[in-house]
Amino acid sequence: MPLLPPDEDNEEMPIPRNSVRYLDGSGLARPFRITGPYLFVVVAFIIAAVIIGGLLLFKVLDSTIYAAERQKASLEETISREVALELPILSDLITLDDADIRENLTAAGHTLVDRDIDEDGTPQSFDLVKLPEGVSVDEARLAYLQGINSLDSIQAVRLLKGSWEMTVDRTEGVLTMKVKYADFDSDGVDEAIKTAIASQGWTEVEMKKPEADAYGNTLSDGKMKVDGKNYNVKVSTCPLSGIYSVDGVPDSVSWVVITMSR
Repeated sequence: MPLLPPDEDNEEMPIPRNSVRYLDGSGLARPFRITGPYLFVVVAFIIAAVIIGGLLLFKVLDSTIYAAERQKASLEETISREVALELPILSDLITLDDADIRENLTAAGHTLVDRDIDEDGTPQSFDLVKLPEGVSVDEARLAYLQGINSLDSIQAVRLLKGSWEMTVDRTEGVLTMKVKYADFDSDGVDEAIKTAIASQGWTEVEMKKPEADAYGNTLSDGKMKVDGKNYNVKVSTCPLSGIYSVDGVPDSVSWVVITMSR
């Protein structure tokens, strides 16, 4: 096919060679340097970023490693604090009625809480808890309502150490009086039994050698007379972990039950 001749009316001129223009990129090849007030701003931002990062790192460590260490230290301090247990002497109370027992314990200066009460606050049975120093009645009621196992370890130890629970049952002519507590000071169940016997003044009572039963309890029992009447006496112990789940408490802490009955 023959080529058409150029249109004479076309005013476009042919593009000469080497007429393409390129932008000057020499500025991009220069070294990048921040000078003057911009340098101060950048340095300030870097310092702020380092400080903020350090604070965030400290917060993370504090909420994990350091918080656990503080919790452990607080628990050890709570366990080691000196708190008077002041156990009641069952042989001094066994001949009294419930009202006189309650009056006797109140006169001794104990702060007492009824465990078994109805909606209007009337006791349904004789179930008293002596509170340790520094624990209020309202605090104790809330704790027992929640349950010991639902408390954190520090709260549980604060409530248990220095407290005891006393129950009296007079069902069908059988009298049974018990006092229950956590022994944080004795080194294991065998020592806890000896401590309990000594606390009741039963060192002259002929008690059987402590023996373990099928349920993990260690028992020692005997007989004694009070006002001419024969009574059975018994001390039962087990690790505290067998009763309550309290993390961080040493295995040597025992749960003790002292019983007097006839």
